[in-house]
Amino acid sequence: MKKRSLVLCFTVALAAAPIFASTALAAPEAFEKDMDAFLSKDENVKKVGDALERYFQKKREDAQQQAAKSETERIDNQFKNPVKVDIGSSPVKGNPAAKITIVEFSDFQCPFCQRGAAVMEDVLKEYPNDVKLVFKNLPLPFHEKAKPAAKASLAAGKQGKFWEMHDLLFKNQAALGDDLYMTLAKDLSLDTA
Repeated sequence: MKKRSLVLCFTVALAAAPIFASTALAAPEAFEKDMDAFLSKDENVKKVGDALERYFQKKREDAQQQAAKSETERIDNQFKNPVKVDIGSSPVKGNPAAKITIVEFSDFQCPFCQRGAAVMEDVLKEYPNDVKLVFKNLPLPFHEKAKPAAKASLAAGKQGKFWEMHDLLFKNQAALGDDLYMTLAKDLSLDTA
């Protein structure tokens, strides 16, 4: 509480600096008396209020600028030290030498993942030289058809048709099941064994 009072008194003294600057430092009792007299006038109270508003507005602006600067530095550091991702044998689509690699963790039964796949396709079309997409199966435990669909996509991938199976699985998401996997495998001329 004392610190806040000191800041307030200091701010008030700054607002009335031409009148009280020397008094505030030399004789605290005289300062209080002069301040009481000063604040008895409405126009002086307004001056002090305006000074306080400017003071706290500046504090808010400084805090916002510092937060923005910190966020900018954090983002800059991320680009200076990019995350290295081991894609292993995961399916890759797009320019192999692309500057940007997007790693998508997805579930063939998830409707949000289906939408995400469409967005990723748009990104690859928009930036064909700059982006490559790596797909990682992440079947969620509460999607009972997701793991078999993931296995079907990987089996197709072993025969060079992962992305074709990927697209068909999302396109036929409502019909996921063994019958669909066999039908799609035949449509893609895969060795079903």
